[in-house]
Amino acid sequence: MIRWVQGSLLGLVCLLPGCGGGGGDKAPAPKFQVGITPSTVSLVAGGFAQFNGTSSDGALLNWRLLEPNSGDFYVYPYSNLTNYSAPGISGTYRLQATHPQDPNSTATVTITVRASGGIWGNARIVDPFRHGYTDVWYTHAGPTLTVLANGTCLITGGADSGIAYNTALLLDLSSGDRLGVFTATGPMSKGRMGHTATLLKDGRVLLLGGVEQSRETPLNSAEVYNPSTKAFTRLPDMGTRRAGHQATLLADGKVLVTGGVTTADWPGTSFQPPTPMAELFDPALNGGAGGFVAVAPMGVPRYGHTATAMTDGRVLITGGVTGRDMRSDLTASMEIWDPVSRVFQPLSTSLGQPRARHSAVLLPSGKVLVAGGYTSDANTIIKGLTEAWLFDPAGGQFTPTGSLQHPKFSFGMVVLLNGTVLALPGAGGYGIGAAEVYTPATGAFSLQGFPASYHQTQRTTGLLPDGRVVVTAMESNIVYSRVGVYYP
Repeated sequence: MIRWVQGSLLGLVCLLPGCGGGGGDKAPAPKFQVGITPSTVSLVAGGFAQFNGTSSDGALLNWRLLEPNSGDFYVYPYSNLTNYSAPGISGTYRLQATHPQDPNSTATVTITVRASGGIWGNARIVDPFRHGYTDVWYTHAGPTLTVLANGTCLITGGADSGIAYNTALLLDLSSGDRLGVFTATGPMSKGRMGHTATLLKDGRVLLLGGVEQSRETPLNSAEVYNPSTKAFTRLPDMGTRRAGHQATLLADGKVLVTGGVTTADWPGTSFQPPTPMAELFDPALNGGAGGFVAVAPMGVPRYGHTATAMTDGRVLITGGVTGRDMRSDLTASMEIWDPVSRVFQPLSTSLGQPRARHSAVLLPSGKVLVAGGYTSDANTIIKGLTEAWLFDPAGGQFTPTGSLQHPKFSFGMVVLLNGTVLALPGAGGYGIGAAEVYTPATGAFSLQGFPASYHQTQRTTGLLPDGRVVVTAMESNIVYSRVGVYYP
């Protein structure tokens, strides 16, 4: 009698000699030497690892996960460098690389996943205006994301091939469905990328500036989104055209708008110097519709800076690009805006190194955490930073705290409900795949998992009322964006 058994990978196997090519024959010898380094790793659930595949003839290998629901991976184009993110469930999983010309030339890495405090879920957002998918959603690269008062997320703008769109979506995650429920809203009066979207005290969302097309003159237009009517309404124009600026909500409900690029060079590495000009949006002007009031300029022109509202009502301005070249014209200077005098005052202390595209958040203690960013060396080569600092407004002191585990810039940070800070991945080397959590009590960052497919710049984040964090992440080659949800 012929007996068959189920093979784990190869299907049904015949055990009698002469059946299926000879039951006693050995598997053909591999034709190529294939390897993966490291060969074993241990990760927390949702954790991140990077592997490098090798082949004796330099071929690009084919990668696959051998177990179902065993995580996610991304292979860098034209290379054997692979980012892997573990699933949210503990267990042992395998990632295999195979030579394209010989299925017997393989290498396998064993991945042990242990329990973690945070789990990532993700949903791709498809632009329904262009693709019409119903189960998976894409959106344009680099949109803004704002969590409304009811917990719904407003996603606006972004670009495709350098062209900005005026489309807007509402994302409802209240049902717990990992894909969420998406509905169209709007549209905006202008296509926008490089704009800001700020939630006002009255529940409306203020949208400012940006560009309609790469390297076009930035907009000075403004509009508000009303969740009640689900419509955008134009406002009087800002006094200055801006893209890549900061818009900071103040305690009194006004919004301080600072810096940005004003000429037709954004985005790029070289442009006319950014503006030092600042203005104030007052929602009470024009019969409650809102309008702008000019205030004294910053002491230094800035783009890629931070502007953080503090508990005493003042705003801390740090770092940024000050000149024509975003690689070399960087500053470590800081200044504070006073809402009473409406004047910027320079601080005598400064950041450890000149930097831009760093991140800053207000901690429950009233201190401001400033972390990461990029600087450049003598050859104007950009490098990510790991340094982190604390600013104490009570004494005006700026002191170092624990460093990031990996360098990163163009990333977001958000304060969780328990007072810790989630620092998202960004650009900057290995750190693009690693999220970290800062614990104020210990002054230390610890690694957290993050999906490997979120391998590019993080744009905007939002904290949901239940403590989950929603993140937009720009994908490679600026093709589309993802939206991820972090479950603390």
